[in-house]
Amino acid sequence: MLPRQRPGFIPVIAACLAIGVVTNAAAGEPVCAPDRTRPGEALYDDMAGFAPTFRTDSEVPTAGVFKLTLRPSTEVRFLVGSTRAFGDDDGYGGVVTFPVLAAGRYHVRLSQPAEVELLQNYRPLRLLPRPGDSQSGEVDIDDGAVVLQVRAATTAEILISISTPPPCRR
Repeated sequence: MLPRQRPGFIPVIAACLAIGVVTNAAAGEPVCAPDRTRPGEALYDDMAGFAPTFRTDSEVPTAGVFKLTLRPSTEVRFLVGSTRAFGDDDGYGGVVTFPVLAAGRYHVRLSQPAEVELLQNYRPLRLLPRPGDSQSGEVDIDDGAVVLQVRAATTAEILISISTPPPCRR
């Protein structure tokens, strides 16, 4: 048998929650699902656990979390415009292709500091950094193939997460 509760308890909680949602919407702030990531952390919740491993110059079938095995940057042929050129910086680098990604905004997160570039139709996509977090950003992508390039990583493996952000409403 369930314990008996006071009759006005549930409506009071519902009213408090509704006031919080109305207050945020009235202030013009988006009402979003909570972001479980914290700036400055090397690993994020969605990066914990198993992640498939891909080598440089591989195709990654879909967005998600994966590990990329990197090579010394001087051994990697990066896409520059419509041609490829070997890297000339220190550290490790790699290139992978997503043959088909759906149009939309994506979060890009790295497990370590590195330079990341996304290209579509031989043009760089603008990666918008998250304030206070040098290891993640957001990018708007059109339907089609996307090339992801990583440079200046400090180790020969990097964990990468590419996901759609939680929906928001105004």
